[in-house]
Amino acid sequence: MGEPIWIGMDGGGTKTLALAARRDGSLVAAARAGSINFFSVGWEEARAQLRSIVQALSAATGGAPVASAFIGHAALAGSAEPGQLRRLAEGILEADMLGMESDLCVALEAMPGEGAKAVAVSGTGSMVAGRASPGAQLLTCGGWGYLLGDEGSGFHLAWEGVRAALRGSEKSAAATELTGALLRHFGANEPAALLPLFYEPPMERHRLAGFARAVLACAEAGDAPALAIVRHGAGEFAQTTAALLRRLPQGAALGLWGGVMVGSACYRAAFCGALAVEFPALRPALLPCPPEAGALFAAFRQSGQTLQPAQRARLIDSGHEKGWF
Repeated sequence: MGEPIWIGMDGGGTKTLALAARRDGSLVAAARAGSINFFSVGWEEARAQLRSIVQALSAATGGAPVASAFIGHAALAGSAEPGQLRRLAEGILEADMLGMESDLCVALEAMPGEGAKAVAVSGTGSMVAGRASPGAQLLTCGGWGYLLGDEGSGFHLAWEGVRAALRGSEKSAAATELTGALLRHFGANEPAALLPLFYEPPMERHRLAGFARAVLACAEAGDAPALAIVRHGAGEFAQTTAALLRRLPQGAALGLWGGVMVGSACYRAAFCGALAVEFPALRPALLPCPPEAGALFAAFRQSGQTLQPAQRARLIDSGHEKGWF
């Protein structure tokens, strides 16, 4: 069967990314699949996507046995209940040790240092989490989902962008480049053609959230309505983040992640600017490696083989060299 591997996995709202490494921390495989969020896609689809990613890692490593695997999961606010982990992974991911926590937990694992830290993630959804020290209680703000919260997330930027585009087309609000962007994005020749695309059947939220990229692009290009949407959303998420930071020791570090946060300098600038009003000394920074690498670090820690700083640095450098990060 060969030398064992350690697996780290980040199960986000839209996609799942995974890494495999040997005992010394050397990366040997990467894989991706669709969402394993059982609350969004259902248990059957979540298990099918998990099977796909496990099979890909197994094929890339010659069927190597798994010493330890750790999953960061977007459906969780903390550690998984035993029944949840068993229902998702049983018969698919066989490992000597297997753990699953919130995807925010593995994002925190990706941050260097042992002091107080937090991570603000804006992707399809949004949430912020932090700990006062390693092993301390996980504190969270946000993460209520697209119906109850997710301020400043890709879904809500897209939703506001669609509304601004349609109102602009009717001249009930300011004209905007979002109108043309909306029609191009969904392949419609006029606004009325969007109705069956959105309602028959109702559009999946992940597909709608994809329009956030166009909203961000219009904002970056200087379109005033798009820029207002981005600044408002980033400002609201900054307020959520500030609420979490107030519960942590002074001087806590803040990491940033998620498709919206990573992909848009305009959004990051608005977010950091809003935070600076209350936390002028704070220097938020993008994570040095993605959450799936944090999950890999957690898999090592879970098995009692915590990687040393030099090993972590080599793993991160290797991930960038391979184009996996």
